[in-house]
Amino acid sequence: LSSAFGRWRGNAEEVQRLKRILLKVTRRIASRVIASAFERWRANAEEVQRLKRILLKVTRRMASRVIAAAFERWCEVVKDLRRLAGVALKVATRVMRRSLVASFDRWCEATERLIKVRTVCTRIASRIKHRSTLGAFARWLEFLDDLKRLRALAARVAGR
Repeated sequence: LSSAFGRWRGNAEEVQRLKRILLKVTRRIASRVIASAFERWRANAEEVQRLKRILLKVTRRMASRVIAAAFERWCEVVKDLRRLAGVALKVATRVMRRSLVASFDRWCEATERLIKVRTVCTRIASRIKHRSTLGAFARWLEFLDDLKRLRALAARVAGR
């Protein structure tokens, strides 16, 4: 009996040892499954974080592009406004100059007319002056002709 009990006891201890080994192996397998699942979760979490960083960069770039485009458009509008202000100033200056130029043109035309009138008046006055001189000269010539005729007549009368 002791040998049977010894064998039973040896078998029971062997079963206990095998249970412990089996439990260890099972724990290791479970641990590996858990570790593998945890590793996949950790890798997925890292990938999610990486994608979040990339998305944040893309979002910032897009926002920067939108802001840059808005700023560029604003600069264009300011440039156009400055150009239009310059054009408006030129137009206003031309309008003001146009009235000034029109006044100056009328003054020039009036001056030209005045010069023409003076020239015509000078010619008329000269002709009038020459007419009186010419009339006096014509009368003097008539007087000389009369004097010659009278001398000739007096010489004829005296010579008879």
